[in-house]
Amino acid sequence: MNKFTLLIALLLPLLAAQPLMSQCSITQGGAPIIATDFCSSELPLQFTGSPAGGIFSGPGIFGSGFFNPSAVLLDEPVNTFNITYAAPNGCIATQTFNVHVPQQAIASPTIPSFMCANDEAYPLTGNFDSDGAVFIINGSTIIDEFNPTFWGAGAHQILYTYTQNLGVATCFSYDTVFINVLAAPNTTFSGWLPQYCLSDPPTTLLPTDNSISGVFSGSAGITASSTFDPMLAGVGTHQIIYSYQDISGICANADTVSVSVIDTISADFISLGSPCLGGIDTLIYSGDPAGNNAVFTWAADNADILYDGGDTLVLRWLDTGTQTATLDLSGDVCAGSIVIRHFDISSISVEAGDNQTVINDSPAQLNATAIDSEGGEASFTWSPDMTITCTNCPNPLVSPENSTTYYVTATSQLGCTATDSVRVSVVKQRSLFVPNIFTPNNDGKNDDIKPLGNEIEILKFSIFDRWGALVFQTTNTSDAWDGTINGKNAAAGVYVYVLEITFSDGFDDVYKGSITLVR
Repeated sequence: MNKFTLLIALLLPLLAAQPLMSQCSITQGGAPIIATDFCSSELPLQFTGSPAGGIFSGPGIFGSGFFNPSAVLLDEPVNTFNITYAAPNGCIATQTFNVHVPQQAIASPTIPSFMCANDEAYPLTGNFDSDGAVFIINGSTIIDEFNPTFWGAGAHQILYTYTQNLGVATCFSYDTVFINVLAAPNTTFSGWLPQYCLSDPPTTLLPTDNSISGVFSGSAGITASSTFDPMLAGVGTHQIIYSYQDISGICANADTVSVSVIDTISADFISLGSPCLGGIDTLIYSGDPAGNNAVFTWAADNADILYDGGDTLVLRWLDTGTQTATLDLSGDVCAGSIVIRHFDISSISVEAGDNQTVINDSPAQLNATAIDSEGGEASFTWSPDMTITCTNCPNPLVSPENSTTYYVTATSQLGCTATDSVRVSVVKQRSLFVPNIFTPNNDGKNDDIKPLGNEIEILKFSIFDRWGALVFQTTNTSDAWDGTINGKNAAAGVYVYVLEITFSDGFDDVYKGSITLVR
C-alpha cells in the first residue's frame, strides 16, 4: 500500500459521514413550514427539529421549540428574526421569520367603570373608525353602545378588537375594559290615594324599600315627616316625588305620582235619550269626579229601569207630563249630594184611516190624523212611496195596481213618533167579448175581429174553418183577423174560434165559439 492509497482509506469514513450530518430541518407540527409571517399577537407556535434531540435558539424561543412572537424585541412594524436548530448529528438548520406589529386597539379612556341600571345607553368609542374595529360585550358583538338596562346589574367585559390585513398576515389587537352595572334603587312608595278630600287627615308615605333613605318632595302638601297633608296642599292636582341618590353619586332614581285634592262634590247628570212616551232615555253622571268607591243611587217616576250601571241609568218612560229623576251620590266623595231633574215627557198618536177597496186601478183617498200631547203640529211620512201623490202630506191619493198596505209615521215637534197603517185592496174586474159576426169589406166598420176586454195579460186566439183547418192564430192582444187566408179573401160563412186567455189577476180560462164572416 502506497501513501496515496493510505490517504484514501483514511478519508473514506469521513466522506461517508458528511451527508448524514447535513440532513436536518425545522418543521411545524411535523409538516414543512409554509407561513413565515406572524403577528405579534399570535399565540406561541410549536416548532419541531429533525432529527430530534437538538436545541433551538433565537429570539422568542422557549422550552422545547416554542416560539412566542410577542416575546421578541419589537421595535419596527416588521421585525425579522432567525431561529436556529442544532441537530445532535452536528447539522444546523436556520429559518427566517417576519413578526408584524399591528396598530394597537385602544378603547376610549372615558368609558365609565360604573353605571346604574337605569342610566341612558353609553356610546362606546375607540381609536379606530374602520370596519375592522368592533366591540364585544360578554362574548356578543354589538353596536357601538352599552345599554345598562339591557345588560342588567353585574360586571360586564367589553372587548375592543381591531383586525388589520397586512397583506401577508392578518393581525388583530384588542383592549379590554369592564363596566360594573349597579342596580337602580327601588323608589316606589305607598300610603297615598289618587284623590283626597280637603278635610282628610295627613297620610304617611311609606317607601317600598326601607333599606334606602330617599327624600319625599312635591309641588305642595309634603311635610318633613314624610306625610301628605291635603289641607296644606289645597284643592288641585299635586305631584308627590320620592327620590334617592346613593353616596357614591353613581345611581339615582325617582318615582312620581299624581294626587288630586277636591272640595265639596258638585254632582249633576244629563239626559241623552228620548223625552217621549215609551222612548228609551239614558241618564249619565256629569258632575265632579266622584272617586272609585262612589255610590250612585237612582230613582225615576213612572219609568221602567232597563239598566243601572252606577254612573249611567237607562230607562223607558211610561207616562206623559212632568216626570222626575233623582240621583243620590254618596260613598267615596267629600260630601253627600242629591240631584233632582224634571223631564217633560210627551206622546203622539196617529190614525191612518179605515181600510179601503177599489176597482182595478181606481184612486183612493188616504186620511191620516195625529194628536200631539203638547198640542203641536205633526209632520207625516208615508211609505211605500210608489203610486202615491205625496209622501209628506196627511191626505194623499194612491192608485195601486195591486192590493197594498200603506204606513204613515207622524213626528211631533219634540221628535216623538207614532206609526199606523191602512190597507187598500184592489179588486180586479175581468171583462171579455168576442163579436160573432164581422164584414171585412174595407168600409171602416167591422172589418176585422179580435177579443175585446180589460185586464187581459196573455191570450192565444185561434180561428178554424168548417173543416177544422187553422186559418188564423195570434198571441198578441192587439192583433185581429182581417178575413183573409194567405192574402186572399176567405169565403163567407161560419168559422170556429178557440180563445186561451189569462187575466192580470192570474185567472185563466178557455173560450170557444163561432164567427160569421159576411161579404
